[in-house]
Amino acid sequence: MTNEELLSAISDMLDEKLDQKLDEKLEQKLDEKLDQKLDEKLDQKLEPLKNSITTMQHDIYEIKDKQQQMGLVLENDVLPRLQNIESCYISTYDRYKNSVDDYEVMKQDIDLLKKVVAEHSEKLQKIS
Repeated sequence: MTNEELLSAISDMLDEKLDQKLDEKLEQKLDEKLDQKLDEKLDQKLEPLKNSITTMQHDIYEIKDKQQQMGLVLENDVLPRLQNIESCYISTYDRYKNSVDDYEVMKQDIDLLKKVVAEHSEKLQKIS
């Protein structure tokens, strides 16, 4: 092999190595740039979502607070009043339920009194 051929072969090998190194460097730079651009785009797209999530978290905390307040109102105010109303209705129901039989007896007594008064009225009219 001649010197020129050797030089040509070495030159070709160096060119290949150089091209390969340049391709790798270029690819690496492009990957870095692409990653950077993707990160920027993602940040742009995600920022409104982050804001929305923050707003929703705030709203959830407010809802939890309101729910806790409503629970306290129910426990301390509404439930005792409902229990009081219920006890009043139950006691009234029990009184009426127990006195239903008395009403029937009173009705019979009133019917009997009506008959007696009617008979006495007839007798008094005959006497007078």
